[in-house]
Amino acid sequence: SCVKKLSKEINADLEIVDIRWLGKVSTSFINKDIDKDKIQTKEDLISWYVPCRNALFLLIGLAFAESKFISKTEKYNIYLGIKYEGDLQFKDTTPEFLEQMNKTSGFCTQEEGFKFIAPFLNKDKEELIELAKKLNINLKDTYSCYIGGEFHCGVCSACKSRKKAFKFSNTEDPTQYKN
Repeated sequence: SCVKKLSKEINADLEIVDIRWLGKVSTSFINKDIDKDKIQTKEDLISWYVPCRNALFLLIGLAFAESKFISKTEKYNIYLGIKYEGDLQFKDTTPEFLEQMNKTSGFCTQEEGFKFIAPFLNKDKEELIELAKKLNINLKDTYSCYIGGEFHCGVCSACKSRKKAFKFSNTEDPTQYKN
């Protein structure tokens, strides 16, 4: 609902792509009620990993961008919202990943020049909340939950991280949580 509302506000085309099948290839704890703060090692981290998730998101976005170019000769870059995850992070949230995906973009498309851009790559969640406040963005219109549904679940790792970010940025959390 958030992305639909925001795309309407900025008059952007919206294409919803069904990738629920990705859950069938993942044994990740990403949408389970397990404390992400207990992750201490790379071995712990892998239990939260969804295989190739961000690479797939980017390649799907690239396919849409190239399709727009082929049909309308309009070239678009692909923006992604990966952010700094701390010292222990997934490979697909790093500057190196972004660099490799940009190289891959040239090999995957007939027309080179499509770029993946991650403006928040070096910012943590607290910094993003501060930036949103400066830009007067209504954070109630953002969504983080891995479980899905009308309201944030309040217990998945994304919800827990969201709660902490609001707390540590000294910002009132406008989010409606189930728990």
